[in-house]
Amino acid sequence: MNDVFKVHEPARIRTGKYAGLVGTVTETVEDDGQQTGVHLDIQGVREGVPVSKQLWFKRSAVERNTHG
Repeated sequence: MNDVFKVHEPARIRTGKYAGLVGTVTETVEDDGQQTGVHLDIQGVREGVPVSKQLWFKRSAVERNTHG
Protein backbone atom coordinates (compact mmCIF):
# COMPACT_ATOMS: atom_id res chain seq x y z
CA MET A 1 0.00 0.00 0.00
CA ASN A 2 1.79 3.10 -1.24
CA ASP A 3 -0.95 5.56 -0.33
CA VAL A 4 -0.30 6.73 3.22
CA PHE A 5 -1.88 9.40 5.36
CA LYS A 6 0.14 12.09 7.08
CA VAL A 7 -0.74 14.03 10.24
CA HIS A 8 -3.17 16.93 9.59
CA GLU A 9 -4.61 15.35 6.42
CA PRO A 10 -8.36 14.70 6.17
CA ALA A 11 -9.59 11.11 5.94
CA ARG A 12 -13.11 9.80 5.29
CA ILE A 13 -14.30 6.80 7.29
CA ARG A 14 -15.46 4.01 4.98
CA THR A 15 -17.07 1.49 7.35
CA GLY A 16 -18.82 1.12 10.66
CA LYS A 17 -20.79 3.42 12.91
CA TYR A 18 -19.02 6.57 11.69
CA ALA A 19 -18.99 5.75 7.95
CA GLY A 20 -19.11 8.89 5.81
CA LEU A 21 -17.73 11.24 8.44
CA VAL A 22 -14.43 12.99 7.86
CA GLY A 23 -11.71 13.39 10.45
CA THR A 24 -8.26 14.90 10.68
CA VAL A 25 -5.35 12.48 11.07
CA THR A 26 -3.62 13.13 14.39
CA GLU A 27 -1.34 10.08 14.53
CA THR A 28 -0.41 7.02 12.46
CA VAL A 29 1.07 3.62 13.17
CA GLU A 30 3.20 1.47 10.86
CA ASP A 31 4.17 -2.18 10.89
CA ASP A 32 6.97 -3.47 8.65
CA GLY A 33 6.97 -0.24 6.64
CA GLN A 34 3.21 -0.29 5.94
CA GLN A 35 0.72 2.05 7.52
CA THR A 36 -1.69 -0.10 9.53
CA GLY A 37 -3.68 2.44 11.54
CA VAL A 38 -4.69 6.08 11.75
CA HIS A 39 -5.96 8.10 14.70
CA LEU A 40 -8.68 10.56 13.68
CA ASP A 41 -10.13 13.63 15.35
CA ILE A 42 -13.75 13.54 14.14
CA GLN A 43 -15.95 16.63 14.30
CA GLY A 44 -19.29 16.40 12.55
CA VAL A 45 -22.96 15.51 12.66
CA ARG A 46 -24.32 11.96 12.32
CA GLU A 47 -28.09 11.48 12.02
CA GLY A 48 -28.72 14.90 13.56
CA VAL A 49 -26.46 14.26 16.56
CA PRO A 50 -23.15 16.15 16.95
CA VAL A 51 -20.09 13.88 16.95
CA SER A 52 -16.84 14.88 18.62
CA LYS A 53 -14.55 11.85 18.98
CA GLN A 54 -10.93 10.81 18.73
CA LEU A 55 -10.70 7.21 17.53
CA TRP A 56 -8.25 4.72 16.00
CA PHE A 57 -9.13 3.06 12.69
CA LYS A 58 -7.48 0.36 10.61
CA ARG A 59 -5.89 1.86 7.52
CA SER A 60 -8.28 -0.13 5.35
CA ALA A 61 -11.27 1.54 7.06
CA VAL A 62 -10.39 5.05 5.83
CA GLU A 63 -9.97 6.67 2.42
CA ARG A 64 -8.98 9.97 0.88
CA ASN A 65 -11.59 12.69 1.23
CA THR A 66 -12.02 13.53 -2.45
CA HIS A 67 -14.84 15.34 -4.17
CA GLY A 68 -16.09 14.23 -7.57
